[in-house]
Amino acid sequence: MSLDKFTLRCRVGRPSVAEANLRTEALLEKAAEVFIEHGYQRTSMEEIARRAGTTKQTLYARFPTKSDLFKEIVRAQAECIRKGFASALGEDEAPETALMRYAESTTDLLSRNDLSGIVRTLIGAVPEFPEMASYFWTSVLTSQREVLTSYLAAQDRLGRLRIPDPRQAAEFLEGLCVGPFMLPSIIGLNVPLPPSQQHRRHQEALRIFLSAYAVAATT
Repeated sequence: MSLDKFTLRCRVGRPSVAEANLRTEALLEKAAEVFIEHGYQRTSMEEIARRAGTTKQTLYARFPTKSDLFKEIVRAQAECIRKGFASALGEDEAPETALMRYAESTTDLLSRNDLSGIVRTLIGAVPEFPEMASYFWTSVLTSQREVLTSYLAAQDRLGRLRIPDPRQAAEFLEGLCVGPFMLPSIIGLNVPLPPSQQHRRHQEALRIFLSAYAVAATT
């Protein structure tokens, strides 16, 4: 998200909550760029401050360590992902409609260079900071799966699908939707499929999934 720098520069007094959020977003975007370009170990707080147009003192006041800053980038990404999936999965919609939107969201997510870049940065940092892998898994992957699990559990309660284990079903659907694309995205070989081909893959994935969890017809 871009900043209206002139407007922010000309106002006086304490910034509003919206302005403060914009500044934080802009700072995290610049910090993510630096991490992706240089990797975790070779990224310096000084370079992040320079790129973000702030001072080291201000940056350290907000984030006492580089680890704190990187975790905040991951947390912000996770919240963005969670909201995106939550909006895609409308509980009142037919599973065919909501899950197609979910499938499209997953492949759109994998095509984002910023997220795949952060994942590669994280992988490089894990030997030195193994706790970051756990933090990423909990903040991003687990939170995404919980949204899908909750949706599938709701569909089971409503009688639209028969899903004895919603968490396991969520894992299966993730594999069908993103399995072929995950590794190429992580290692930077992400070549998006034409939209028509991608849509056909999603349709087939959902056909397999919905057939497996269809409510048995009554006689």
